[in-house]
Amino acid sequence: MTSPVPSIAVLLATHDAVGLVEEQVRSILDQKGVSVTIVASDDGSTDGTLELLQRLSIAEPRLQILPRTTRFGSGAPNFYHLLREVDLSPFDAIAFADQDDVWFDWKLATHLELLREKRVGGVSSSVLAFWSDGRERVVEKGGAQRRHDHLFQSPGPGCTFLVTPELATVVRTCLEREELGASRFAFHDWLVYAIARSSGMGWHISDRPSLRYRQHGSNEWGANFGLGAGLRRVGRLVDGTYGRWVSEILLVAREAALLTGAPPPPRRISAVQIALEGRRRLPDRLLLAATHPLGVRARGTSR
Repeated sequence: MTSPVPSIAVLLATHDAVGLVEEQVRSILDQKGVSVTIVASDDGSTDGTLELLQRLSIAEPRLQILPRTTRFGSGAPNFYHLLREVDLSPFDAIAFADQDDVWFDWKLATHLELLREKRVGGVSSSVLAFWSDGRERVVEKGGAQRRHDHLFQSPGPGCTFLVTPELATVVRTCLEREELGASRFAFHDWLVYAIARSSGMGWHISDRPSLRYRQHGSNEWGANFGLGAGLRRVGRLVDGTYGRWVSEILLVAREAALLTGAPPPPRRISAVQIALEGRRRLPDRLLLAATHPLGVRARGTSR
């Protein structure tokens, strides 16, 4: 008796990508070794993206589209909407998809194998960034994870993520608790990673690029190359924005640990811990530590 083909839900967030999204959808539907269902949520596109998806869905039952509700304004709340609204119980794993990438056809099957082999809650990977002028560059995300690195960054772009239904359920529970503020956090990938690590489910980062990561003027965040990206990163570190994000994620991480019975992270991360266990870029870690000499506390806690 042959084993059933694994079933994977791919959550696709879209906004004004009419010239790009069809190639992405095709690359997801062409995945080998798995059964794919794409559930798309369009965030108020005005360029015909939603109409294109609707036409594609007529001929392709594996593509489903959530009804429009409110305007989200960015990718993270759209993904949170998908996590809260889609019935994920029939699936063996859940993936996140941006609207403008191109997936290698082995991505989901290989990451599912890693998910099971490593017995972790989530898998992510490096990506192959590419530009319209033909340039390509690998964005490496592999390497050892530090004890508290999940409190300071995502392990890579959320478009590479594949997670277990168990992890998705814990994320959904956190999103539904309005007092945590998880549904208002600016980065869905960082949030999912922090919840996975804090809840004891673990994570694996593959150094093998699993998709072509399109770079263009409309990227919400992009591959973070160049002087401009560096200056923006420094600005957020200096003006306290980044410290606020860490404070917000620390609160969610503590609650996720309590939900699963895992040891919670401390209420406060010290400057020494920031320097040693934070972001992978040493200058960023040192700058964050210098601008927060008393460390960073979980949002809403006094000690």
